[in-house]
Amino acid sequence: MVGTLDARLLAPAVGYWLAALWALRHPASYSLWLAGFAAVVVASVLLLTRMPQHLRQLVPSGHCELPQKGKGLPTTWHKLSGVVMTTWHKLSSRGRVAVLVVGLASVGVCLGAAATGARVAMRDASPVVSLAEHHSDAIATVALVDDPRSVSSGPAGASTFLLRATLIGLETARDGAARDGKGHAGPSGQARAVSIQGGEHIVVFARGCECAGFLPGQHLRLTGHLAPARRADLTVATLSVSSHPELVGEPSVLQRAAGRLRAGLRQASTVVPQPSGGLIPALAVGDTAALQPELAGQFRITGMTHLTAVSGANLAIVVGAVLLIARSFGAGPISSAALAGCALAGFVVLARPSPSVLRAAAMAAIALIALAASRPKSALPALGFAVIALIMYDPTLSSSPGFVLSVLATLGLVVLAPSWAAALRARGVPRGLAELLAVPLAAQLACLPFIAGYSGAVSLVAVPANAAASLAVGPITVLGVAAALCSVLWDPMGGWSATALAWLAGWPARWLTMVAEHASRWQYAQLHWPSGLSGALLAALAIGVLCLIWRQPVTRWSCVALIAGLLLVLLPMQLRNQPWPPPGWLMAMCDVGQGDAAVLRVGPGSGVVIDAGPEPVSVNRCLSELGIQHVPLFVLSHPHADHVGGVDGVSQGRDVSAVLVGQAQDPPGGYRRLLHWAQQIRAPLLIATPTWRQTIGNATLTVIGPQRSLSGTRSPPNDNSVVLLVQIAGITALFPGDVEHAGQRELLSSGVLSHVDVLKVPHHGSAYSEPEFFDTVAPRAAVVSVGAHNDYGHPSETVLRYLGRGGALVARTDRGGDVAIVSSSGRVALARHAGA
Repeated sequence: MVGTLDARLLAPAVGYWLAALWALRHPASYSLWLAGFAAVVVASVLLLTRMPQHLRQLVPSGHCELPQKGKGLPTTWHKLSGVVMTTWHKLSSRGRVAVLVVGLASVGVCLGAAATGARVAMRDASPVVSLAEHHSDAIATVALVDDPRSVSSGPAGASTFLLRATLIGLETARDGAARDGKGHAGPSGQARAVSIQGGEHIVVFARGCECAGFLPGQHLRLTGHLAPARRADLTVATLSVSSHPELVGEPSVLQRAAGRLRAGLRQASTVVPQPSGGLIPALAVGDTAALQPELAGQFRITGMTHLTAVSGANLAIVVGAVLLIARSFGAGPISSAALAGCALAGFVVLARPSPSVLRAAAMAAIALIALAASRPKSALPALGFAVIALIMYDPTLSSSPGFVLSVLATLGLVVLAPSWAAALRARGVPRGLAELLAVPLAAQLACLPFIAGYSGAVSLVAVPANAAASLAVGPITVLGVAAALCSVLWDPMGGWSATALAWLAGWPARWLTMVAEHASRWQYAQLHWPSGLSGALLAALAIGVLCLIWRQPVTRWSCVALIAGLLLVLLPMQLRNQPWPPPGWLMAMCDVGQGDAAVLRVGPGSGVVIDAGPEPVSVNRCLSELGIQHVPLFVLSHPHADHVGGVDGVSQGRDVSAVLVGQAQDPPGGYRRLLHWAQQIRAPLLIATPTWRQTIGNATLTVIGPQRSLSGTRSPPNDNSVVLLVQIAGITALFPGDVEHAGQRELLSSGVLSHVDVLKVPHHGSAYSEPEFFDTVAPRAAVVSVGAHNDYGHPSETVLRYLGRGGALVARTDRGGDVAIVSSSGRVALARHAGA
């Protein structure tokens, strides 16, 4: 029990969660052993807790002696009961509670390991896994389970999309047509149908696909080649396709209705200028299609990213509004619950019933149990049951950061917020203001340990920013949903009613935009923190100590003084002790998430920029902190979104003299994006050929690849990346873009590769690399530019082993932030940016 809250279901929920997380990463046989071990623990706890009760019927009250042997108990049972009675009576009350918690948690472990292990066994038994290991060509019929996600830039017709789907049918070539482990096609064979169970999860990368309008539930027919799944989940394979998917049938009626409502809201929101206009559909129904990247980056820095995804808060606001209206008209509990249920179901349809939305619906229902039904004791059991049910439905939620944050935030709202709000009201704080302060503080503190360990940073503006934002969340959600409904269901005024509602929602959206913009500009908005489990435990310990100190009136003001000292003294001291950029830096790899952006220092305030990352905020931050004011040359390795998406950040407040790009123009959307940007900034376009060479300041840049245009490879845009060899201040560095097997073999056969001091690891450390490539360049230092917990399994452990075999010093942007390369007396050193 936690206070007056019933916490008995939390232990099995945590056990189920951890067991599912473990089972996804291990063979099914291991899960069977874990389930058996947990069952033994459960049986032992039952024996320890139930036998004393049984023996009390045979032993006089108040005595611990056992009945004599032969009087009601067999010999073996007599010995066992003696051990159990002795052990139980030696336990303190806390010890007995601990035994019960272990037993309940073991029940969850047993169920979670067994259920998830069975799903893993079904995944591994699928014939698709074997076909993927052989990189077979295939024709797949799939059903989408979530909205397509663009991983490229430019118009939808030229983008690369990531599609999550389930398999309905599969046809593949015979064994002779299978590809080898490096993706080389063998002799052709006849197509044949593959017997599959149906429902297997698959990830599709569709290049050059007009996929933006596809809806969950839509059936598609795709032609491409299979590859092994890289993530520890239930995905059986990935499918890379370059042709447009063939539509098979129509989406469901509910999905078409949701699509019309979302499109109507996007159209109505155009009355509000950007970036606030794109925020309305994002916050109301989770539609981020019109959300500008710069505003998204500001939300990330200020800890408000959760507002742009459908969460329990959105659903609680909508359903809470319905409950308030129903109760104001005198509706009883049954009628109010029915109306609230209809509103909840309708909003799930509007926001698309994907797994993330279903998760939010479950969490919103729990919040309503605590807040609307005025029964806080039932909230924790409901939370525990929801965790078990959701992970049983989709075990991959156990490793989803969004799911972790949803559960932690809900836990904070249920356990901490009511008592904190009551304490503030007892001190004379008005009810509304007390809840305004208690709710974001409870949610942020509950999530802080995970956020700190996950991202390696703590947002110092998250609590005040979310408190300020809470004033706008409710009006935007209610007005946005109403505008969506009016745009389709009822609009006798020819669209004016939906537009008027969206215009009203624009005012709180402007407030929210202003909060994000100003809070993200504060130089101490984020504090560097140790990442991983140690960072999470350290944050939890700090919060615990702070809460203990705060509870004592004597030490409360000392705590306030300590926090003020940290803010006013220690933070500036940290920045002074860890200067950035480090003195004598030559080049830097910017932490732009899952993408690339590098800088070569060629003079005071001047730097050559290689690639721009996926969005403009991160690269602009990096260049500003490096003091770059002039870019004599911008080099684009290839026009994929994670390299070209942030070009606006390169030119923000800086002049760009020239742009160097390869001869390949694939994908066309990304290439057109670059051309449009170059025209906007009036920078001449230079074409990189194998003979291109230029000296800028103290750096000499030489293009050594591609030697020729490559086609028919696993990814022609990657293999046709501009490969740049840099000589600067006596050291050499290689920037190979995203070249994979074919591109690396071409470089090896042409003889242009040799030992370098620094290597930008190709394609974010993808497994599609040649061991000979790393053996030839043999870097002294290597930097992997990669996003934390990405969907692609980057960087590959195999690639890291290649680098370690050669003795290279390896740095990763997902763990160390920005990385600078410093050279002193011929030695290369890597410096990490603590504040990145």
